Amino acid sequence: MTPALGRTFLPEEDGAPNAHPVVVLGHGLWQRRFGGDPRVIGRTVILNAHPFTVVGVAARGFIGVQRDDPVELFVPLAMTGQIRGWDRMLGQRDAVWLQLFGRRAAGVPLPAVESELRGIARRLETQYPESNHGRGATVVAGIGFDPGSRQQARAFTGVLFGVVALVLLIACANVANLLLARASARQREISLRASLGASRGRLVRQLLAEGLLLATLAGIAGLALGAWTASLVGRLPVFVDNELHVDAIPSPSVLAFTAAVALVSALLFGLPAAWRASRVDLVGSLKAGAPGSGDARSRARGALLVGQLALSLVLLAAAGLFLRTLGRLHAVDPGFATDRVLVARVDVELQGYDQARGRRFYTELARRAAGLPGVRAASLAYMIPLGGGGWDTRIFRADVVPAPEVEGLKTDMNAVDPAYFRTMGMTITRGRGFTDADRDGAPAVAVVNDAVASALWPGENPIGKQFRRGRDGAPLEVVGVVRAAKYRSLLEPPRPFLYLPFAQSYLSPMTLHLATAGDPGALREPVRRLVHDLDPDLPVYAVQTLAERLDESIGAQRTAATMVGAYGALALLVAAVGLYGAMAYSVSRRTREIGVRMALGARQSSVLREVLVEAGRLAAIGAALGLAAAIPATGLLRSQLFGVSPGDPLTLVAVALVLGLVSLAAAYLPARRATRVDPVVALRAE
Repeated sequence: MTPALGRTFLPEEDGAPNAHPVVVLGHGLWQRRFGGDPRVIGRTVILNAHPFTVVGVAARGFIGVQRDDPVELFVPLAMTGQIRGWDRMLGQRDAVWLQLFGRRAAGVPLPAVESELRGIARRLETQYPESNHGRGATVVAGIGFDPGSRQQARAFTGVLFGVVALVLLIACANVANLLLARASARQREISLRASLGASRGRLVRQLLAEGLLLATLAGIAGLALGAWTASLVGRLPVFVDNELHVDAIPSPSVLAFTAAVALVSALLFGLPAAWRASRVDLVGSLKAGAPGSGDARSRARGALLVGQLALSLVLLAAAGLFLRTLGRLHAVDPGFATDRVLVARVDVELQGYDQARGRRFYTELARRAAGLPGVRAASLAYMIPLGGGGWDTRIFRADVVPAPEVEGLKTDMNAVDPAYFRTMGMTITRGRGFTDADRDGAPAVAVVNDAVASALWPGENPIGKQFRRGRDGAPLEVVGVVRAAKYRSLLEPPRPFLYLPFAQSYLSPMTLHLATAGDPGALREPVRRLVHDLDPDLPVYAVQTLAERLDESIGAQRTAATMVGAYGALALLVAAVGLYGAMAYSVSRRTREIGVRMALGARQSSVLREVLVEAGRLAAIGAALGLAAAIPATGLLRSQLFGVSPGDPLTLVAVALVLGLVSLAAAYLPARRATRVDPVVALRAE
């Protein structure tokens, strides 16, 4: 990363702890907070109550190595003590908060790098068995996402890529159908060219050139539209909710890929149409008034139309499943109140508070917050529910000596104050919650959820039972049990969870929870002012309602439902336009026939019914094929669904009905036009 201004860190600035307070500003922060002033180099800024000297500005667009964790300030690792108060973390060999990044030498394969690093890990394990036992090394190519997020992103974008490919196939089939119809209308012209000596190859080249011209114009328009709408990608819920920074500006490789797709599409769908159109019957085609219906071209157009409708139904089925998934997720009971709760996070360690001062601050913050107008209850907790992450531990029954191979029950936990369960609307099903008597120095207590109770003491009353955090931890007594809730994700199965009293488990970052009588969003500014009154230099962050946090937790599903639904609607629209065009062309080709039939006494209703029946037959075949393809195709979405199976009958029946209704609506206008054919005009034209 070459800085846009100034320099990056010198080797000696990563030496002695807290000895070199220098900072490199992120480019965006430099623009917003300093107006892009080039004289910022050498200025002093205050970071968490400590002065730092600006030595550089990062390159535009550089936000660190994690796309899902953007960075706007860079300080030397040796300054961790001042910036976060984590002096002790630099000396702990068993800490897992650091990640290693490296640039691979040219020509060195990734497995060789991983093998070398694993060898280093084994030597460290031998040298430091207590802290490094069982620690290995895993190498992941590239930067931007951790392995789990990378796998999820690949699955998600794979689904979207498949959806876009289906829409492209539908559009190409539509164009191929129109080219066939156009070629049929130009049958006499093509026959005349052939009779004057044009070879079949030349005819194919001419028709293919016309198709390539369409593909080229469409590709240019698509690229222009893609560049114009690129900024919209970053506004999708999956990116906005998780602060993911995605660069959606088309790169040269994307432009080349798009051009290749346009060319291949033109060849694959234009060549068959051109080849079929170039096969002519000179004698029959040159006869004036030769009928043009009922030939092989009509069958080909019908097959393409059926294919469009079938692919549209597959997309509609996927969209319906995602919409039903979204509905099921919204119907999930998270186990706590979400409609009128506001949360705001504060970390007093950022301002150098010690434990005693931090306790006093949080006590006063909770007291004043409870007195804000419209607040029904106020409490403090370390973890915010549905935040994606967690704080976990291993617990063991205190009355059982665990065998060495027993790992204990992996349990998430939270530190809360006595008002937490009332604020969150969580009911204590057994025992009691915390009280002011559960203070520092009093017997250690905990509240567990029913998943912990059933795992450690199945069939027993857990109240009064004791457990340990870790094999050698001090025993904690269970004083209450709450119903299992959703902690990290709405999709998670029941997760063991325990609550510790904040008075006995002090942590510097805490979250204020406010249960309100009205709109919780109206308390955002009062909460910020309240913290500012207590400490003007202390930042407040993650201020949001729990309803907003719940929406964030299902951002991927909302994005999938939005995008797949939009593409499904687009596919249905394209297929409907294709059906309308096919029916309109069929009616125009049958003008003489319809005129004769009406002159012989055919009713308008019978003509209307015949055209609609023909469209309905095509739609029924397309729906049947689409249903047959939708069941295995939507099976690929199984990992993205919740509460609904890929072959959900209700969804499939609903989308089939939608497809049928839209198809009949698209065919109605051509059918209605057919009933208005004037027999005299039709026969005179022939």
